[in-house]
Amino acid sequence: MPSRNQVWMAADRLAERGEPVSQTSVIAELRSEWAREELKSKGGSPKAVGPHLRDWKVDKAYRPRSQQAELPKPVLAPLMDFANAVWDAALAEARARFDDDRLRAEATVRANDDLRIESSVLAETAIAEAGSLKARNAALEAQIVELRGVVERLRRRLDHVRSEDYWDRVMQEVYELLPPDTAMSCANIMTILRRSTIRSGRFVKDQLDEAMLREKMDIRVKWERYFVKRGHDSYERLPGWNGAIGIREKKLSKIFD
Repeated sequence: MPSRNQVWMAADRLAERGEPVSQTSVIAELRSEWAREELKSKGGSPKAVGPHLRDWKVDKAYRPRSQQAELPKPVLAPLMDFANAVWDAALAEARARFDDDRLRAEATVRANDDLRIESSVLAETAIAEAGSLKARNAALEAQIVELRGVVERLRRRLDHVRSEDYWDRVMQEVYELLPPDTAMSCANIMTILRRSTIRSGRFVKDQLDEAMLREKMDIRVKWERYFVKRGHDSYERLPGWNGAIGIREKKLSKIFD
């Protein structure tokens, strides 16, 4: 393993000859005949030489450089002119590329501004349309509520008309089923009604049962239509009643009486 002194002396010898000083060159120098005779060295490895050579380079502030002779002026002048021309051309190209990049950046900024303005306009338009749609939806909802009310009133009116029409038919049927000059209770009348009439009574607002039949017949009794009441729960035909003709006959009989 070479000593620090041996490495330094080999490095100094290389530097004096103007040769590059590196681990490889120092190790080769340590293996030279001179080193074997003067330094009693047998060479070395990068691991052994490296630390000592590092210290030598720090101490000498060593920087390897090419040892070149200065060129003659007739050769150097054209080379300098060429180098200056190349430099000027490179600067011109760099300026041109810089201008291109600047113009592209400016175009990008303008495009972004245009897109941002367009997006802002579209957003404002969308907001205005949304507000308009919201107002229209509110108006439509109000109309829907109003129409629902109209539909509900019409439905109730239709239910009432259907119920009244059904009960007019029931009253006419009861009038026709009652024997002349004979009173019957509502319970007995329910037993002689047609089955189709009873089935239809389930689908009207005022559904048919004994209590509703009594209520509807009492209304007709009050207005002197179809029936007269006998006792608490018995009914018989109204004398002289025959639908609209019966009304006229009854009125005429009252006039002549």
